[in-house]
Amino acid sequence: MPFASFHRPTLTAALKALPGLLGKAGVCGCIGYTLQQNTAQLWICEGESMSPTLRDSDVVLASPYQTAGNCPAFPLSVLAHLFMRPSSLKRGDIVVVRDPWDPKTALCKRVIALPGDTVWMDDEEEVVGKGKVWIEGDNSEDSVDSREFGTVPIGLVEGIVTRKMRNPFVRLATS
Repeated sequence: MPFASFHRPTLTAALKALPGLLGKAGVCGCIGYTLQQNTAQLWICEGESMSPTLRDSDVVLASPYQTAGNCPAFPLSVLAHLFMRPSSLKRGDIVVVRDPWDPKTALCKRVIALPGDTVWMDDEEEVVGKGKVWIEGDNSEDSVDSREFGTVPIGLVEGIVTRKMRNPFVRLATS
């Protein structure tokens, strides 16, 4: 009965294969990053500021918000269209937005008012300026939003939520 023989690849053989592997990994990484930036992004919600619509640990799929300055080039624009990428904000949209106080943090809130709209805050009228939006959480008792930091520049909007999913890892942890 013959025995299978195994041999260890030499260091030289491994080093020769390394550039090819790194090249393939680099191409895959670039493609994945480009698709993620131009078609859809997954976000995990933290906190109860959007409760009952979104709960802590819910996962949302957001289409990156498209402004005139960041429209994708032709092949990606077709891909973005296939994923129903929104091109304009509407009142009532749930958006992922960079926190104006801490840009490293993203917030998930609802668009209440658009440029030119009037918002009443503490018996005072405030007109939302050009290039700004007014956002609020659905759970007003547990939300830091435009009632605290005022209007938000549209440039801080990362994406518009298109789908909501339950986080499967939370279910596994509680089972």
